[in-house]
Amino acid sequence: MGLAVVSAMVPSSAAIAADTADVRSSLRGLGLVPAPLFPTTVPPRLRASDAQLRGTERFTVTWDRGTEDGLPIGFVSFGRGKASQLRSDLATARARGSHPRRVRIGSRRVWRLCGHLCGFEWHEQSYTYFSLGIYYKNDAGGDLVARDERTLLASLAPLVGS
Repeated sequence: MGLAVVSAMVPSSAAIAADTADVRSSLRGLGLVPAPLFPTTVPPRLRASDAQLRGTERFTVTWDRGTEDGLPIGFVSFGRGKASQLRSDLATARARGSHPRRVRIGSRRVWRLCGHLCGFEWHEQSYTYFSLGIYYKNDAGGDLVARDERTLLASLAPLVGS
C-alpha cells in the first residue's frame, strides 16, 4: 500500500469512473480472475464522493470527498496490489518505529498499519488488499476515516456477475 503513495501501487494505465456504480461496472467488465473483492456497502460519508479507478489487475479505487473553502476534505482508497506489498509495508512501518497490529474486521484478520497515512492490509486471492485514507477536516485522531475503511472492508465480496 505504500501508506504514503497510493499511485505507486498500480500500473500507469488508468480507467476512470465517476461514481461507485461506474467503478463496479468497469471492474466487472475487465473479467479479472479471480474476481476482485469489492465493497457491497459504501459508508454515508463516501456515497456522494467521486470515485476513481486506476489500474486493472492491480487496482486502486479512490473516493474523493472534494473540497470545502478551497481545501481538500479527504479521501479513502481501496484496492489490491502485488502479493509482496504487505511484507514491504510491514517492514517500512516497523523501520519507522510504528507497531503494526492484527485486527479482525468481519471474518478477516488484517494488519492495521500507520505511516504517513493509516490503513489496513492483508493477503487474499494471492494479492495484497488494502484500504487507507485521511480526512483533513474534523478527524484529528483518524477515527472517522478508520470507521469508513472498516465499513468498506466488512462488506467485501467477490465482484462477479453483470
